[in-house]
Amino acid sequence: MSGVPGRRDSLQGFNNIGKPVPVFSFTETADLSLKLSDTDGLQYIGQCPDINTLRSTEFSSVNQQIFVVEHTTGTGQGGGIFYCHSLTNDSSLIDDNGFQIINDAGQVIRRKDRSIMSAEMFGAIGGQDISPVLNNMVLASKTFNIQEAYIPHPLNKIDYTATGGSVADVTDGIGFNLIGIETVNKGPAINHISNNIFFRFRKNGPASSSFYEQCSVTGLLIRGRNASNTAAGNDGYAIEASDIIGFHCDIFCTGYTNTYAAAVSLYNDTSFTEQSRIKLHIRNCCNGVHFHRNASAGSTSTNSFMGTDLELSYQAGVSGKSNNGIVVGNLDGTSTSNTFDVNLYASKLKVKYWAEGGSSTRAILVVAKGIVPESTTFDLISDGYGFGTSDTDTTTDPATQLIRVENGGIFRAKCTDQSMQTGLSHRLNQLQRLRNSIFSFQDDTYKVPYIDARPYINPIGMSCICSGTIDVATQQAGASWQISGFPMGMRLRVTINQYLEGESAISVQEVWEVLVRGDAQSVICTPLVTNDVLTTTTGLAVINSSFATASFLKSVAAAFGKFWQGDSTRTRLTVRNNNDDNSLTTGASDGRKFRIFLPINASANSILHYSVKLEVV
Repeated sequence: MSGVPGRRDSLQGFNNIGKPVPVFSFTETADLSLKLSDTDGLQYIGQCPDINTLRSTEFSSVNQQIFVVEHTTGTGQGGGIFYCHSLTNDSSLIDDNGFQIINDAGQVIRRKDRSIMSAEMFGAIGGQDISPVLNNMVLASKTFNIQEAYIPHPLNKIDYTATGGSVADVTDGIGFNLIGIETVNKGPAINHISNNIFFRFRKNGPASSSFYEQCSVTGLLIRGRNASNTAAGNDGYAIEASDIIGFHCDIFCTGYTNTYAAAVSLYNDTSFTEQSRIKLHIRNCCNGVHFHRNASAGSTSTNSFMGTDLELSYQAGVSGKSNNGIVVGNLDGTSTSNTFDVNLYASKLKVKYWAEGGSSTRAILVVAKGIVPESTTFDLISDGYGFGTSDTDTTTDPATQLIRVENGGIFRAKCTDQSMQTGLSHRLNQLQRLRNSIFSFQDDTYKVPYIDARPYINPIGMSCICSGTIDVATQQAGASWQISGFPMGMRLRVTINQYLEGESAISVQEVWEVLVRGDAQSVICTPLVTNDVLTTTTGLAVINSSFATASFLKSVAAAFGKFWQGDSTRTRLTVRNNNDDNSLTTGASDGRKFRIFLPINASANSILHYSVKLEVV
């Protein structure tokens, strides 16, 4: 009921929906006109309380307008001015529950202000299922060619839920962009409670005449939850983009715990998904980003994910399961007859990676018929390797695997490795474990080259560093630290910096190249600075008519330098293959390994400081 000023000079009446309203005497039209012209005159104009009431309201003419207070009773949002677009509908126009309403009389009613399409206009309420709202926003997008859809923080401060299954099909050339907060990736929270895809962007490549249509999702926090929304854990995907060119994604995901799914899926269903621009922060998901394809018979999908620009912050933390920041290849075991099913080429990958909680954790996993070739760059920052510094640790099993290839997958990207925490370094006794951490593979498959005679895995630029001190007793006894299991054809650079305590101004550096050959062949260890190794023979020759003789150089034979600056009697750390003199031998246990070698130095009397770096070149 109106307040006292509103009831002045009036009787009490009721409007068509039973709301009490002041009724003025028909003889006081002048007074009514004055009231309507006041600054608060809108209080005397009839209002429709919500969309459900709007549906039951019949309009008498085209362009007739009505003010709707709120979309859903009690929400206080989503209202606005609506007008009659048409008194009839030929069934071609669709009710989207926000921008276009088909009332009970079959009339078409439209929202007047469609400058922004926002979820509350379609009935989004915190704590309730937002998926039907998103489906209706997709319908409105098609009707009005509006390609931006906003999801605001819920007014009641309760996170949205979602049953998922929403699809934006842009085959018709109308893009779709789902927006939470535009400046950061962790925006309104959505709890996805079904084991499906929360939201999918797709295009039927062969059926579409539009090559490039913009699709994106930004500024949302999407959580994978169980069906009762009581705990983390979802077997589906948060987002999937299929056959989209230039897809953009900048979101925060957590809770997707299926080893055969991921937080974000890039999926070639009918053609190719190229030039994607992905920026993700992912926590507690078995897989972060999954590149895969439709391998069914007759599919028109291709293997191309060319030009992907991916920046991923990945914190693995699903206990008891494998955790992978990036997966390249089909995890379900399906494949085509092609040489490669998934080709992530000409791409830029950047991963910041924390290893936690999983039975095995990797920054990137490449599986059967997947390839990451030389045209791709991989910038990796791993916050440690999942194990601490120890002078006695001889464990070889890695706690984490930065790069992992399996079942014939190929990884040859150019890498920039910036791993390890500041101030943390491992010891020489941990060198094998470090090697197994920075790249890992199934030895029986990967020790031999691929059909092009190059290694399956050749992560150029991947490196690890050991540093510490060696006591006097160890120097006097001599020692060596072996690193084994390299694939044939790999080439490494080994850099050793060292000095004896008390002579810090005389730092000694050695740089070696190591060429891995066959399984039963010694690796070739070549110092970058060495003396030529020459073997000569001499003979006698007549030098005058008196038949006097003199010696002359008869032959010269050169051999590669096996020692740093030609010195074979080292007293500090150096590099050796399976033989102490770096000679090349053939034997069942000779190949695919080398040693950081410390010769016996009986006269050692001070601590040796060292730093050893291994890098794939």
